[in-house]
Amino acid sequence: YNAMSGHDSYSVTAECFAFMTQELGRLADGRIMIALEGGYNLVSLSQGCDMCIRSLLGEQITHLPARSLKCPPNQYAVKAIEECITIHRKYWQFAHYLNHISLSVYDAVKRDQEEVDTITALASLSMQHPNNYNQNPLTAAAQLLQTRP
Repeated sequence: YNAMSGHDSYSVTAECFAFMTQELGRLADGRIMIALEGGYNLVSLSQGCDMCIRSLLGEQITHLPARSLKCPPNQYAVKAIEECITIHRKYWQFAHYLNHISLSVYDAVKRDQEEVDTITALASLSMQHPNNYNQNPLTAAAQLLQTRP
């Protein structure tokens, strides 16, 4: 927890560590382990451990400051994560879906929602025409738009 607020020049909160633990646990189907080494700031250590243990026990972490959600990740962290994904891609089935790691949480969720909205809209367009059940949604949507007055 050396990156916690009040330790050196970092500003990661205990809630942010817990949120990362929660998200990693979700990606790894709950198979997660936390190991500690040393501990120089006992306040940061105790707060970080408390929040991460709560996350491991199933408590949903729902409160993160807006500035944390909108802040993009550190460029060096992104590079390290990309290298890790490259190495482990053949073992981690979910690694193929990690295409938003350079975005803030806010921007990643926004992009995901835009993709869902687009797919939903295209699917609903293709379902409105009785002859389009087996067509590609993009083809069906284009044909539907052409047949409308």
